[in-house]
Amino acid sequence: MFTREKLRSFRKDFDDAVKHLERKYEMKLDVGNISFTAESFTVRITGSKANEFGEKIVDPDKFRRSANLVGYKGELGFTYYINSTTYTVIDIDLKKPRNCMILKCNNGSTYKASAATVNRYVDKFAKTAPVEPTPPTPVKPNNTPPVSRTNLIEF
Repeated sequence: MFTREKLRSFRKDFDDAVKHLERKYEMKLDVGNISFTAESFTVRITGSKANEFGEKIVDPDKFRRSANLVGYKGELGFTYYINSTTYTVIDIDLKKPRNCMILKCNNGSTYKASAATVNRYVDKFAKTAPVEPTPPTPVKPNNTPPVSRTNLIEF
């Protein structure tokens, strides 16, 4: 008999079991929805190319087209900081239009956000982008005497 708890533990065990295969064949396997009855269950497994760190490789052209569709202004790999936490844009999921932006946090977890939310940080960081410092202008010595109470004239 299949239960929700058994299938949750199956998902975790399956992820652990295929890590070796993912490294060997340079791919990322994701377990999707699991539907089940008391006697059987169905699992959707999606495979995609992965880099040497086991992360899914995103096609930049596809990302740019998807970004135009959802109204995202930034680029793939855009990074911003909130309270010493780093978030990096790693993909766009067009199947979930409300929270389509997929972000990777510096602690390794993955989050989803709306394009409007991420655009706020794109705008904020674009305005506060570092500007080339201008060289300081030399200060000319001022020949005027310092102002003191005795130099002031009262009317």
